[in-house]
Amino acid sequence: MKRPELHRVEILILRTLRRNISARFNELMKPTGLQSDAFKFYIHRLRELGYVEKDDSGDYTLTTKGKEFANNLDEETAMIQKQPKLSMIITVTKPDDASQLLFQRRLRHPYYNFYGAISGPIKWGEEIEAAAARELTKQTGLTATYKVVGFYRQKDRDETGIILEDKLFAVVEATVEQSDLSNTWSGGHNEWMTIEAYRGQEKRFLSTDGILQMLAANHTYASEEASYAQDEY
Repeated sequence: MKRPELHRVEILILRTLRRNISARFNELMKPTGLQSDAFKFYIHRLRELGYVEKDDSGDYTLTTKGKEFANNLDEETAMIQKQPKLSMIITVTKPDDASQLLFQRRLRHPYYNFYGAISGPIKWGEEIEAAAARELTKQTGLTATYKVVGFYRQKDRDETGIILEDKLFAVVEATVEQSDLSNTWSGGHNEWMTIEAYRGQEKRFLSTDGILQMLAANHTYASEEASYAQDEY
């Protein structure tokens, strides 16, 4: 759901309430420079949006929804601050051949036909291991035991330097007992291959490359930047 655009006056109201337990009508109105009748429109709109409420004593306070909104608000631009996207990426070694890992050719946009490790979003309030279990089974049919072994951050930029994505991956090691893959999922094609065979693919996710290098060096955190051409994204 798209968040509503806020007027400068509404930003001032939220900023004042964020720094106070509560405030009177006149205290909120003073920084705006408005007269009472004009100011009422904006305070009423914030109440309608569910960001502000009026208590029995006549004071105004932020609601729980308003506190969350104000906490993520860039007061200078009046926009919600963008934050890194939290995802997890799974490394899986073939149980009967330790030289092969599980990779997937992506069959959806963006990054169509790129090779990389299995990945997916972490939902609000979800444990990392639960997210890994959900995505691995959905995308491959495999079940496993899971262990978080590190974190990897990558910022993807286009040719002009604009950030396309800012992602923080929880790196999860999955231990499987079977190697039969299901390729019924429409979002990608799964296959076991050596790291050398993977690196021979023309289109690869640089995040997967970086994570493999991080794990090979026995590190638990790395941060990199990547650049993708417009036709790649």
